[in-house]
Amino acid sequence: MRTALIGILLAANLAAQTLATLARSYRESPTAARQQALAKFAAAHSGDSQGALALLTLGVTAVEAGRFEEALGQLKRIESRLPELDDYVAYYQGQALAGLKRHEEAAASLSKVGGRQPASPLAGNAALAAARAWLAAGRPTDARLSLESHYSGLPQPAGDLTLAAALEAEGSLVQAAYYAQRVYFGYPLSSEAADAQKQLARLREQLGPDYPPPLASDMLARADKLFEAREYRRALREYEALAEEVGGMDRELALVRAGAARLQSSSPEAALRYLTALKVVSPEADAERLYYLVQCARRLEQADQMLDFIAELERLYPSSEWRLNALVWGGNYYLLRNEPSGYLPLFRACYQGFLGSARAEYCHWKVAWNAYLERRSEAAALLEEHLRLFPQAEKSAAALYFLGRMAEDRGDKAEAERFYRQIPERSPNGYYAALAESKLSKPLAVKPALLSFEPAPADAVRIRRSRLLAQAALFSLAEGELRFAARNDGTPHVLALELARQAGERGAPDVGIRHIKGVFPNYLSVPLPAAPQQFWRLAFPLPYRSTLERYAKLRRIDLHLLAGLIRQESEFTARAVSAAGARGLMQVLPSTGREIGKRLKLRPVSAASLFNPERNVQLGTFLLRSLLDTYEGSLEAALAAYNGGKDRVDAWRSWAEYREPAEFIENIPITETRNYVQAVLRNAWLYRRIYNMK
Repeated sequence: MRTALIGILLAANLAAQTLATLARSYRESPTAARQQALAKFAAAHSGDSQGALALLTLGVTAVEAGRFEEALGQLKRIESRLPELDDYVAYYQGQALAGLKRHEEAAASLSKVGGRQPASPLAGNAALAAARAWLAAGRPTDARLSLESHYSGLPQPAGDLTLAAALEAEGSLVQAAYYAQRVYFGYPLSSEAADAQKQLARLREQLGPDYPPPLASDMLARADKLFEAREYRRALREYEALAEEVGGMDRELALVRAGAARLQSSSPEAALRYLTALKVVSPEADAERLYYLVQCARRLEQADQMLDFIAELERLYPSSEWRLNALVWGGNYYLLRNEPSGYLPLFRACYQGFLGSARAEYCHWKVAWNAYLERRSEAAALLEEHLRLFPQAEKSAAALYFLGRMAEDRGDKAEAERFYRQIPERSPNGYYAALAESKLSKPLAVKPALLSFEPAPADAVRIRRSRLLAQAALFSLAEGELRFAARNDGTPHVLALELARQAGERGAPDVGIRHIKGVFPNYLSVPLPAAPQQFWRLAFPLPYRSTLERYAKLRRIDLHLLAGLIRQESEFTARAVSAAGARGLMQVLPSTGREIGKRLKLRPVSAASLFNPERNVQLGTFLLRSLLDTYEGSLEAALAAYNGGKDRVDAWRSWAEYREPAEFIENIPITETRNYVQAVLRNAWLYRRIYNMK
């Protein structure tokens, strides 16, 4: 009697649980009990797609755990019950067969993935796995054909390394060397590079004089990649070795870049001596050498010598990109010291000599902004010139806003409104749009065209497939399906909404924000009324709301401002860690957390405790409130100090007689901090509008 009752209760409990609940529970903690519960669900739904999805969850999890026999048994039971996901079933069956060393069967199963429509996100990985299976089966030609038929979708550098192995096994040694060189020189930081190096040594011995020598440009590119990755000592060794092997301009470029690596890895004095003594013939190499000398002199605070090197670049190589870089580098040296007499001539030379370059916009703005801030007569002309020369400029909204302020100063309200009304057209959700809104006598009456979020047929197929995978708690696969679609045949904003919606459903609003930014990067160019409220609330979520409301009230901080700051700091990722070691929602440094904890008489604040949202917001809001008090309620100064440090802000506030907060913000010389302050204020404005939308 008792046993029967327990059985009835278990059956009732199982029926009450959904596939999504059981699958997620198992994926998060794959215990035997949770596995058994999911298996029972699959058995109870043996004739429908829900049961098949449960089997897919079990099979994928078993493959990932290396339980290949078990995985194969689960996946084979799916049969034809998941036609929309047949590529996923075939892929994981192939992986299980490969794990069991049934290589030809594995390759046959994996080969089914690439031929389906719509194209599978797994096609490239499946082709690679099939090639490895064919190689293990002793069939290198089939391996090569598998890779060549899906070459553009192969994960790299694994694809090229496997192709090199297939070609070597076929006896095509020269071609094998070509692909192994692509790996070794093109991906120096990958684990595959070491394998490629061993293969190349073997091929060099086998081919003898027929071995294809690598191109000097490829060798130089390898060292450059190491340099870009901040592997300066490795890059230095590569540059020096290359200089021993090649001649001409390639040798000279290697020698010059060895100087740049010395600058980054040792001392600027040593780099300055080396580059000064280095004699090169190539104009390209010599221009680059002079640019690095500019860097050395700036690092050593030798301003006169820096200007001498810049003048030498102008005399010898006036059109060189290295002169352009040097002008910006030198201009920024003086900008950070608030010395307009130093940076203005350099920035003028930048945009006058290189008007078509991306840097010209930056340089022109610095000149125009200085004219405005110093209230010089040419300010209006320069701001209007900025709009004319750079119609899509990042600073176009700023130029319009300050032109409007100048018109107000002249008493021309109609002209001011004309400028302000152009700002939302260019940047509907930007910081200056918020300022323009406050200046307009009445809101804009124009209703923007609605952006359709109705899925196209191709989007609908992808969304159905993704939702099935999400039901099975295979979230990374569900995301991959939609991201693949967005890169290929999909509608980005529709797929971004679906990705963010799925993330929100599983309690990951931070992931939702990143999906929208990654898949639909121009989302902020969409006017608020043109997209549904759901989209905006996913882009600007309010998780941990009760905690935020409590501390916002306690610290007398606007809730929307607090949300805007957290969104900018961590995107609401509770376990976020910055490069500097700041942690949690409000990115509190452990040292700062300990200090505030003592002031609040809390028990010792550990670094790990900063991952607790409650503790992090408690400490972060205390810090923000103290900065607001320090700066007598100046929100802009407090935010700048939160990001850039109090000492810097104290200096920046003394640099000019600011007539409004927007001037102080625009004059912040560090781009990261300036953008941060504007972004937090923009976020706060958007939060207010979004959460007051009807």
